[in-house]
Amino acid sequence: GVKKALKILNKVIRLEPDNHNNFYKRYRVHLRLKQQNQALSDLASAVKVKPTFTSGWSQQATLLLKMGRCVEAESSIRQALSINANHKATIKLEPKVTQCAHHLRSADSHEQRGQWVQADKELTSALESAASSPTLFLRRAKIRTKLGKYFEVLADSGKVLKMDKTNLDALSIRAHAYYLLGDHEMAMRHQREGLRFDPGHKEIKIAYRRVKKIDKTYKRGEEYESQGRHTDAAEEYKSCAAVDPQHHEFNKKAWTSACRVLQNVNEARAACQRALQIDKNYLDALVEIAKTYDKEENWEESVRHWKQAQQVAGNGNGDVNDGVLRAEAALKQSKEKDYYKVLGVRRDATKRDIKKAYRKLALEWHPDKWAKNTDEEKSIAETKFQEIGEAAEVLGDDEKRQKFDRGEDVFPNQGGGGGGGNPFNHFQQGGQNFHFQFRL
Repeated sequence: GVKKALKILNKVIRLEPDNHNNFYKRYRVHLRLKQQNQALSDLASAVKVKPTFTSGWSQQATLLLKMGRCVEAESSIRQALSINANHKATIKLEPKVTQCAHHLRSADSHEQRGQWVQADKELTSALESAASSPTLFLRRAKIRTKLGKYFEVLADSGKVLKMDKTNLDALSIRAHAYYLLGDHEMAMRHQREGLRFDPGHKEIKIAYRRVKKIDKTYKRGEEYESQGRHTDAAEEYKSCAAVDPQHHEFNKKAWTSACRVLQNVNEARAACQRALQIDKNYLDALVEIAKTYDKEENWEESVRHWKQAQQVAGNGNGDVNDGVLRAEAALKQSKEKDYYKVLGVRRDATKRDIKKAYRKLALEWHPDKWAKNTDEEKSIAETKFQEIGEAAEVLGDDEKRQKFDRGEDVFPNQGGGGGGGNPFNHFQQGGQNFHFQFRL
């Protein structure tokens, strides 16, 4: 096998260190074992023993090109052609090496100026000739990290790891890309892999501790939230966002989570604004900030913010579309007849809340209580009593309430008027006492 051949050639070279062919043969064995650095070393030894070894120089240029060391490959090309100007393999190779070297020199120049887009473009061109170069893929990955092209960073570092799964630079860069994308689990998985190969790797160790701390804090916030400990949850979420202020993709999620659990609408809105400062089109934050206006029943602002969310989400998001419809219906009703206002309850009131409010108001405005008042006062009481009954009829019936919340006509055959009669058979008068029979 190949390993046996390597052992034999090692012995032969010890016996014949001045035979360039022995080094050349071992170079080919190292290539088969994918040991590029050892292979390159053997070629260097071969041409040192025999400086006029044209094929040695040409193969050295080929290997250097493959490794992405194109500027060095140019030198090997010159050496080969100076020995034999008609060497076909070298002549065929020369344009690729020259072109690759040109792109790398240009990439160097752009990198020095911080021109990352142009540097990325030049490295991409160089990789067309050096598609097996871990060095160039890692170099491009670092530039693409600066450009925020994190998915492309994952692709580049992934190619390197396919060539060498123990490449610590690739594992570190890939973990950082996952981290910046907010995928902490994948980041830690690659960091743990790196630390398995090198437990003392300082850069990976520091990064691992940081992401572990953030992840642990966020999960603690989720636990508090599930327990209804909203204030504690908000503190944990805000604490996450403070660990690394540049961790934008995650921080906007953390601030939105704080916004979601904060009970004070102003504090909640401020947290959502922090998320939107990072990403003005972050849908989750746009939805949560709209909900703060729902909570205040500030329907004009609610409609405006739900529509902003809809612009980002498009028409395919049912939850956002429902939010827009609810807010628009509430805004319309607030200017016309609003059954929630009639009963003095919030739009998220339970059936129990509605019953309680109805009992109180019906008792207050029942016409029998106003029988001795003026005709005008009796008329007002009767109108009020009818409005209260109509409101209770609509909000006490799930189907009618849903229609009302969507802004649809609840009584289409009656021009939006009430159903007539008392929906609950709510009074049976006996002396001064009123008895209620609710069907809610």
